[in-house]
Amino acid sequence: MASQRTSLIIAAIFFTLNFHFLPQTTAVRVPTASSPSELIEQVCKKSNDSNLCAQVLQSYPEASSATDIKSLAKAVLEIANKQSTTVGNLFTELRNNGTTNPSIKPSLDLCASQYNDAAVFFSPVGLGNVAKSLEVHSALDGSEGCQTELAAKGVNIESIAPEIQKWKELYEVSSSAILYAEDLFGGKAADGLGSHFKTYFCCRLELRSCKVSSPPCSLKCRRGFADFQTTPLPSCNSSGIPSLFCTV
Repeated sequence: MASQRTSLIIAAIFFTLNFHFLPQTTAVRVPTASSPSELIEQVCKKSNDSNLCAQVLQSYPEASSATDIKSLAKAVLEIANKQSTTVGNLFTELRNNGTTNPSIKPSLDLCASQYNDAAVFFSPVGLGNVAKSLEVHSALDGSEGCQTELAAKGVNIESIAPEIQKWKELYEVSSSAILYAEDLFGGKAADGLGSHFKTYFCCRLELRSCKVSSPPCSLKCRRGFADFQTTPLPSCNSSGIPSLFCTV
């Protein structure tokens, strides 16, 4: 009996010691996302004016609260998209105003078209592929084309100037965010698009801007110019078609 009691005591001590000295589980530290201020600082290093870039991003809650580059880029693209539409609508309203000089209406039509195209280029659809930096840059080309047209006609529209300046600032931060994202991910998003995208994108730019680009784009695009605009865009599920140039 005593022997049995002793065995139970020893077993209890053994269990207690083993339980007490069980290996402790090491807590796994999940990397936290950059703080919004740190993210803005990194993005704005890509800007020509880092201070202005930071001010613009901080003025929009949806951008200033982002803690990862994808969320921030999506936010600024959506903001720039809306601003592009705003500017395009202002040009259209001015064009349709009964007091507007008819001689400048074609220029206003051009500007409205350029900013409406910019809204498409700023769409967050396709964020993460190589097309996006080219799309965003094309938005700037359109804006500059509008300014060149207005200057050539001696047109100075003070009522729209503040909105255009706001647009330029949003372009700058959008471009900075996209460039930072491309650096961060090492350009891997570019894989798989190949020459098909380059040709398609080049053709679209030629058609929209009426510019003759260097070969081989212009050679490949001469066929089908007449019906290019009326050709339905392919499905987004089609292989190799960038999201900007397809229908969902």
